Amino acid sequence: MNEKDLTARARRPYILMTALACLLYFTSYVTRLNYNASLADIVESAVLSKSEAGIVSTALFFSYGAGQIVSGILGDKVRPQWLILAGLILTIACNAVFPLFSSVAPMTAVWTVNGFAQALFWPPLLKLLTQYIPAEKFSLACFAIVAASQIATIVIYLLVPLVLVTLNWKSVFFIAAGFAAAVAAVWIVGLRAVQARYPAPAMPEKANLTADEKGESEENKVRLAPLLIGSGLAFVLVAIAAQGFLKDGLTTWMPTYFAEVFGMETSASILMNVALPVCSIAGVYVITLLYRRFFRNEVKVTSVCFAAAAGLSCLLYFFPDRSAAFTLVLSALIVCLMHGINLMLITYAPGRFAASGKVSTVSGITNVATYVGSALSSYGIALIAEKAGWSNTILSWIFIALGGAAVCILCIRRWARFIRKK
Repeated sequence: MNEKDLTARARRPYILMTALACLLYFTSYVTRLNYNASLADIVESAVLSKSEAGIVSTALFFSYGAGQIVSGILGDKVRPQWLILAGLILTIACNAVFPLFSSVAPMTAVWTVNGFAQALFWPPLLKLLTQYIPAEKFSLACFAIVAASQIATIVIYLLVPLVLVTLNWKSVFFIAAGFAAAVAAVWIVGLRAVQARYPAPAMPEKANLTADEKGESEENKVRLAPLLIGSGLAFVLVAIAAQGFLKDGLTTWMPTYFAEVFGMETSASILMNVALPVCSIAGVYVITLLYRRFFRNEVKVTSVCFAAAAGLSCLLYFFPDRSAAFTLVLSALIVCLMHGINLMLITYAPGRFAASGKVSTVSGITNVATYVGSALSSYGIALIAEKAGWSNTILSWIFIALGGAAVCILCIRRWARFIRKK
């Protein structure tokens, strides 16, 4: 077999690896969003009050965010596939036992553990992707994974209401646990097949390194901060937080906006939860194509997306109650742009750190920045809307988008130099 055939053969596992990654991330959303989708029925069943239900949800949010750092660091030190399997086993257990409780304390404890379990998925998975996905296929593989997460959101908000009508809220968690267990089996078998036929390039053992190489290796372990600053990503974290604020803020509060401004029924919020991910899949695909064809610079694409979001927010500000359809289109486009930014900075950008062996760690850090923004949006948008009205709330979105664009514009050249050197 000649060298060309060997190269082609080495690239074959990306299809199976991408499929496994999509299935894994789909499962992550199913075993995490099932609580939000069942929330109304849990409260209506008097298992938890609204405030208690909020505590359970918040617990997952904080453990998921904090777990990203732990997961990111571990993903660069131990085999990422074992971290992912541990996350699957934990989330299966949490979903299986969660319905067995009927008070806030144990339910919060279980869902906190589930939040940490969910954090064990993405940073290690991204590490595996950089090992098995060729560079020219990496962006498309990441788009497929993002699409899988959006499809999972659609499936959850369409199927959970059916389960609640025919069975009860407890069944939602039992079904999710059973599905995750099946996926765990597929993950073990599928990844073994990939590794058996196409093992990832082995890292050199410390014993085989020269003294200079050992010193260099030790330096790499402690030089994360200069790496982030030199690349500009340390500053772009502000933009990542802005993206999290707008993406999750609009997704959470636009149904309330529609109810208060247009007098829509509460049930319309379910349609919102379905419409937004559908638009996001299409929009992120377009952004991916633009990135692959014209930009090849994640920070530059992000600056364009933020600028476009600021423009769309201006339209919302000047025409706040023109029509529900007009507002839905604008808000869907803004959320779509934020998902595009998420793809650039949470998925593609950490992949640029493969040469330094910091993919998983950087992925964890960027994820934390996203969830800082999301946390601020949960309370911040509610506070601004309550104290200053929706008009000023939308005005804040304009300034946040402009701020994100400004930070990225200032970092474009630094990031360009970094990706040329790697």
